[in-house]
Amino acid sequence: MSRYDDVNKRMAHSNPQEEQFIMYLEWQKISYHHIGFQNRYTEDEWKKLNSSLKKIPDFMAWIDGIPKFYEVKGVNETFMLKTYAHKMCGKWQKMHPVIYALYDFRFKDFVLKDWKVIDEFAKGFQEEFVKDVDAKILPMDEIREL
Repeated sequence: MSRYDDVNKRMAHSNPQEEQFIMYLEWQKISYHHIGFQNRYTEDEWKKLNSSLKKIPDFMAWIDGIPKFYEVKGVNETFMLKTYAHKMCGKWQKMHPVIYALYDFRFKDFVLKDWKVIDEFAKGFQEEFVKDVDAKILPMDEIREL
């Protein structure tokens, strides 16, 4: 989360990519828990949470008896890899696998990529200040091919 992040604004909107991910998991008959923060916190409530809790990935699913964590993002032609959030996923990766579930609005499907794969790919891109965060802009067509 950026210091410029407007929690009230972000939490006031629905999250269609997470809704699609739930349908995907249920269609695949995968046991899951929606552990990330849904649209219900205010700025004041958010500030009172421990910073570790704010960085929890969106979902945990059991795949072949192993818990895997999923960070769900909506994308179009590009994936805006937010540097700070990506580093926090890396900390989770040390304990359990973290997968980016990138919902491509163009094709109405998910591209599932391991954190390590995205991290390696992102090394070839420069960080820039986009909207309100430092991020790397990664082309989705290339991510699909990884």
